[in-house]
Amino acid sequence: MKHFTDAMFDAIRSEAEAIREGATTVSVAKLDAELDNQLPPSYKEFVSKINGGAIGSIRLFGVDRSDYLDLRAKIEELGSFIPSIARKIMIPVASDWGGSLFCLDTYHPDENGELPVWYWNHEYSEEPADAPYVWSQIYDGFGSFIRDQLATKTDE
Repeated sequence: MKHFTDAMFDAIRSEAEAIREGATTVSVAKLDAELDNQLPPSYKEFVSKINGGAIGSIRLFGVDRSDYLDLRAKIEELGSFIPSIARKIMIPVASDWGGSLFCLDTYHPDENGELPVWYWNHEYSEEPADAPYVWSQIYDGFGSFIRDQLATKTDE
């Protein structure tokens, strides 16, 4: 099942910054195996065409990048202070410019293996009293997250 159209990929390529052409099938499969085969089909499809970059106000993480947008490096870095990332409950796939994260929730896959996208709000991460506000589910899957980013970019 295709989650994205060629026109969507073309729109991203024309508007995004620091994008890389798609990751290899081998690289994606290796990362997926490291993450206990939890990457959703929509994310694997996406990184096989667009391997991370900046779209509007978000920075998408990619596979086997040698820069600050490498997903493995982000998991290691963020896992050092966010326990649910260290335990692979949440997989960070993007950040906003304020340091907040967009993560895939590996505990709640749908029947097609798609994962909900949750927002980790950096602003609420410091104080224990704010803990209930740190995480919130914002999309039903990675595909709807990307489509919304494109719509936001088009509206600007």
